[in-house]
Amino acid sequence: MKEEKENIEELGYMQQLYEQQYRLLTDSINEKMNALNELSIVQKALENSKLMQQREVLSGIGAGVFAKGSISANESFIVGVEGGFFVEMPVEQAKEYIAKEIEKSSAEVNSMMSDRKKIESSLVEITKKIESISGRNV
Repeated sequence: MKEEKENIEELGYMQQLYEQQYRLLTDSINEKMNALNELSIVQKALENSKLMQQREVLSGIGAGVFAKGSISANESFIVGVEGGFFVEMPVEQAKEYIAKEIEKSSAEVNSMMSDRKKIESSLVEITKKIESISGRNV
């Protein structure tokens, strides 16, 4: 009886750990999906960069503040890269960079979703064990 109680407590602790991992992974997936959405928007903007010439645009200058302006020449863009650095890139290079970032981020999301599925399976298994042991104690 004491052994079963300890086993249930241990399984309960493991269940809490898996639930926490599941929540953290879900949060990470959501963050990465938001970043993917932003990258997709940038990719579409780059694809339509010629259409933006001489048109009025809003440019973010920080903390939700925007300035009206126009894009005179779309020969290059300043692109945020790893480590908070920015690099000036020709349009085609910027398109390639964003496409690679989308591909990399998509692969990371798929990997995290696979990991989350494994955690989910472990949670189901632990829950069944707890129910099985608890059922014997009734």
